[in-house]
Amino acid sequence: MLQLNALPAPMPAWGHDLRPGTVVLFRFPCEEEHPTDEPKSRTCLILEVEDHAGSRFVEIAYGTSTDTRANIGDEFRIAAPDEMAVAGIRRPTRFICARRVWVTLDHPGWDINPKHPTPVVGYLPPAAMRKMNAIRTRIHARRGIIADRRAARRTEFTVEHRRRRAITRPGKAVRG
Repeated sequence: MLQLNALPAPMPAWGHDLRPGTVVLFRFPCEEEHPTDEPKSRTCLILEVEDHAGSRFVEIAYGTSTDTRANIGDEFRIAAPDEMAVAGIRRPTRFICARRVWVTLDHPGWDINPKHPTPVVGYLPPAAMRKMNAIRTRIHARRGIIADRRAARRTEFTVEHRRRRAITRPGKAVRG
C-alpha cells in the first residue's frame, strides 16, 4: 500500500531569524470599509515563535499609526525618531497586542514583493522590548489562568456497569 504524507513547506530564509520583537509587514486580517478590498499591508510585531510538527508558527500583533481610541488593549507606542529608525517604521506606531493572530510562514498574508524580498523591516529597541515583554508576561499569565479554570471545571465521573434486566410491564411480577 502506498501512503503519501504531505511534507511541510520549506521554511523561507527570512523565517530562520524571526524572534519576539521583530517588526514585519503583514496583511493583517481585518474588516475594511469595502469587504471586497484586500486587507492592507501593516507594520506588525512578532510576539511569539513556535515550531510544531515541522512548521513554524508566529503570533503577530496588530500595528497602526492612527491615534484613536479604537483597537486598544495591551498596547505600546514607538514614537521617538531613533526608535522608529531601529524598528524600520516611518510614522509613530502603536502595537496593539490585544489584537493578534497565529500564522505559519507560508501564509499568503506576508508582504513580500520585489521592493523588499523579506517581510522583516526592523527590530524593537531595548526600551520597547521591555514594554513588549511586560505585555507578553500578562498574556501568558492570562493563558495560565484560563487553563486552570478549564481544568477546575472538568469533573471526574465513574462509569458503572450494571447487569441487564428484563423489562417488565407495570403490575406484572417477575419470577426469578
